[in-house]
Amino acid sequence: MIGSSRLQGAVPAGETEAGARFTVRQKAWMLWEKVVWLGMEWRSEGKLDYGICKLLIKRHAGEAIVCADGTRIEAGDRVGELHLDNRRMLELSGTVGSDRAALKTARLARASLRRIAEAMEGDPRLAEVKGLLGTTLLHRGLVHGLGFECRPLPSRSMEKWTAVYLQTLLRFLHPAGRLRTQGSKAKLVPMQLIHSRQSLLRAMGGFKPAAS
Repeated sequence: MIGSSRLQGAVPAGETEAGARFTVRQKAWMLWEKVVWLGMEWRSEGKLDYGICKLLIKRHAGEAIVCADGTRIEAGDRVGELHLDNRRMLELSGTVGSDRAALKTARLARASLRRIAEAMEGDPRLAEVKGLLGTTLLHRGLVHGLGFECRPLPSRSMEKWTAVYLQTLLRFLHPAGRLRTQGSKAKLVPMQLIHSRQSLLRAMGGFKPAAS
């Protein structure tokens, strides 16, 4: 999940990261990412904020995706492209340390997914969204307990360039980013995260079975 560079809305009580301090290179990266994010917003049908997770509403491009529950996401279907807020993650890491930040991020991600599941059942902006898609290097820590399907990216070229981008992001944003990437390259393989609409609702406890 490639996060947005912008934190919008108030930070929940007890979750302030006011003490975080960014390095010069982190500030430079976040500025560059902000420009990229604006372009991504422009190419989407809309952006929705759910705490540490953001959704870009887009039309799926490429080959059809067949989810584990049988849902087919065809080219042209609406999907929610899921992103983590990198600024928020960086602030957490700077205030509570990288290990605690990872645990806290997982909890906040679950809370965000629960909010998305609730919106799926009532928000007309998500009425036609067939599933959530994301791309991340952090699948080992984020998939556990969140119910995502985890798959390789559709092509080797996409995997290569996504890995370069995400490993560069990690080098800039993680406190020990250079050591993290040098020592763990074999594990830092980008993966696609998938939730069909139904599997998200099930995972978050909000699935309502169809009337018989």
